[in-house]
Amino acid sequence: MGDTAVVDVSKFVALIGEELWLKRVGNLRAGLERSAFEAKVVADYFWLELVLDDACTPERRDLLEKAGGLNDLLAAQSFATTTVQVHQHLTKRGKNALTGRLRAALQSDGGMAPLYIEMEVTRQLWDAGFEVTFTDLEGLANFDLLFRNARADGEVECKAISVDAGRKIHRKHFYRFIDAVSEQIGDQINSGADDVLVIELDDRLPSEAGKHDELRDAFVPFLRDQSRANHRGSFFSLTRESFSKRFSSEQLTSQSVFHDSCRNLYGSTCHISGGLKPDLSSAAIVVMRSQREDDHSKPILDALKEAADQLSKTRPGFIAVQLNDIVPTDLIGEGIRGRSEILSQHVLRDPKREHVVATLFTAYGGLVSNATGAGCPAFAFVNPHKINLQEYAPFLSHMPDEQFAELLGAVGGPR
Repeated sequence: MGDTAVVDVSKFVALIGEELWLKRVGNLRAGLERSAFEAKVVADYFWLELVLDDACTPERRDLLEKAGGLNDLLAAQSFATTTVQVHQHLTKRGKNALTGRLRAALQSDGGMAPLYIEMEVTRQLWDAGFEVTFTDLEGLANFDLLFRNARADGEVECKAISVDAGRKIHRKHFYRFIDAVSEQIGDQINSGADDVLVIELDDRLPSEAGKHDELRDAFVPFLRDQSRANHRGSFFSLTRESFSKRFSSEQLTSQSVFHDSCRNLYGSTCHISGGLKPDLSSAAIVVMRSQREDDHSKPILDALKEAADQLSKTRPGFIAVQLNDIVPTDLIGEGIRGRSEILSQHVLRDPKREHVVATLFTAYGGLVSNATGAGCPAFAFVNPHKINLQEYAPFLSHMPDEQFAELLGAVGGPR
């Protein structure tokens, strides 16, 4: 990464306004320092803003790269550079709209994620030799992008699926609950407790402050009173279990083994926090789960339908979906691909949405670098009866699963 990285990101910051940008990243970095749990919220939801800020300073950029953050750095750099280039292609109206969206993203729970997918698809279309019109930003249509070359044209609507979409327990709400009771959990660990404290929700973890207060006000005295095994609240129940009876020493050999054990015991969608002494003589582990299953399919299907209806129906339509809660290697998994195919076919085979010819799925910030170069992995489902793939190459091109998996094999673990 040379000096061009600093120049490009500086130009990106200038689009937003340096004062606004510094205020935002200052607040995010303060969150990193405030507590370990607030740091998790910031790292999960706003990693792109932090990496962009690191890229503005050569020293921090070098530290990030040495710490194994090259892929994140490349993703942030690509996003910033493409955004600046898009701004240069826009009319005055479009420029104002893009600046407005960038500034709004600084205040949004979703951060830059919705813009990231638009910029990434734009970059891919440009790389494939297509001319791109930014129809949404220019106020020309309800869909995001119109692309064309001498052989073909098409429309794209982009959708970013939130980290918490379909989840009964949102990560940020869980982290903030644990943050509010972390001091009391620490006291229990120091007191020699042997507890697994299971919080079971009737449905979802509410976002309302009053509900969080109710849960906290019930949890803290329950935590401290070793004689209590159960408690029932208005939307939750609390249960105390013995840590030493629940977990064997083999299940505590590493954090990943322990987390896998918790999910085997309490369900794959449970959330886990708390702690234990290094010698395993004391523990206070908090497990939160819902009686109802997460439903990831509904928000994705709703997004696909909404996107299809935003397209004009006068040209081949493409829907690009960014899954914000996965890393590139997850794209190999049969679970995600199988679910995505079922949901895509629901739209691709709908006579009312026959203008949709393909759906594409990718990860947020999923730029991958290896010896062959860098790229953003994705998989697509195409209706071959509606388009000739050759006309849209290399924007849409086939790659054997074995080659796809081999290329992704160079990727490190989750951020």
